[in-house]
Amino acid sequence: MAELPKTRSDSEIKPWTAIWKYLSNIQFLCQFSFCLVAMSFLLFIFPGPVDSFFDNTVYITNQHSTGSNIICLGDSLTLGKGSTPGHDYPSFLSRALGINVINAGVDGNETGEALARLDKDVLSKDPKMVIILLGGNDYFDEVPLEEAFKNLDEIVKRVQAKGAIAVLVEIGPSYIPSLQKRYDQIVLTNQSAYVPKIYDGILFNSNLRSDFRHPNDEGYKIIAHRILKVIKPLLEEK
Repeated sequence: MAELPKTRSDSEIKPWTAIWKYLSNIQFLCQFSFCLVAMSFLLFIFPGPVDSFFDNTVYITNQHSTGSNIICLGDSLTLGKGSTPGHDYPSFLSRALGINVINAGVDGNETGEALARLDKDVLSKDPKMVIILLGGNDYFDEVPLEEAFKNLDEIVKRVQAKGAIAVLVEIGPSYIPSLQKRYDQIVLTNQSAYVPKIYDGILFNSNLRSDFRHPNDEGYKIIAHRILKVIKPLLEEK
């Protein structure tokens, strides 16, 4: 009768199994640690959009501003074109915060025109916070992007030089990388507050628009809530 093949005893197998498991765990930990380091390095060198990592728990320039007024600087979207009286977004903010909010919106304004009236309509009114929602008319009037974003950057800088919190609101299509990078650059360079994707879900929803450019009452309410989410924590900080 043929003999069965000899097998190793448990005492021979277990030590090698334990050693292999131990070495495998070390290898896994090394690979995992390397991946974490590599991902951190890539995020540092190639950061994503501001809104993917930016929040208002980081330092915001003038976050302890001693100014008196909240002022909304903008064009027809700030003025409230397409809404019924009292349903523009600054009015919604005023009711939600329980304080007066100044509406400095002018229909048809481009960034350059808003910059030209900044002293009179904003800086002369002891601003505590200035919400900047501009750029739509620059796009429709084919103002060069370089010029429009230079104006936005200058508005932010001058608001901050006055001692107020600057809140930049993104109006451009956020799916265009070149626009997103320009917003990111202004926000990160100046450490301003930022409200991203303000028009998402509104621009192409006829139930939230009064015409092809402007929201209706419900659309402005959504815009106000998105802005409120960013500015309320800043206003509540001591």
